[in-house]
Amino acid sequence: MYPRATDLLRDERYDEVIDLIEDLMPGVFFCPEAHSMLGYAYAQLNDHERSDIHRTWADLAVAAIQSSGKGTRSWPWRVLRIIDEYALLRERGMKPVSQERIEQDGRIFDTHIAADDDLHGFDFGNQCWFELV
Repeated sequence: MYPRATDLLRDERYDEVIDLIEDLMPGVFFCPEAHSMLGYAYAQLNDHERSDIHRTWADLAVAAIQSSGKGTRSWPWRVLRIIDEYALLRERGMKPVSQERIEQDGRIFDTHIAADDDLHGFDFGNQCWFELV
């Protein structure tokens, strides 16, 4: 979904971006990337009210992830999708260079090594909803 939406944005096909992402709701609700794309597409169509709503949802989703932990192995950030991890890392100005999935005690963790050699951890809990969309 995200590569297709990115291509549509690049081609300035904003109505199609909106249709694509809105058709995936509620599955991508509270996904920072989905709401950011919708916010941008609506802004390009001069629907600033909807644009502001989706940009707010994107900001809230990133804030929720950030407040869920510290990104450490003992207190990882909680996410629903891998793309949510990248949204948080990008928001924090971190550039991941590697990623590894770890299963431990029935829980699924995803770790990223950033360009600064720091380890950043994410927790999927007992389920992994990697990329359902």
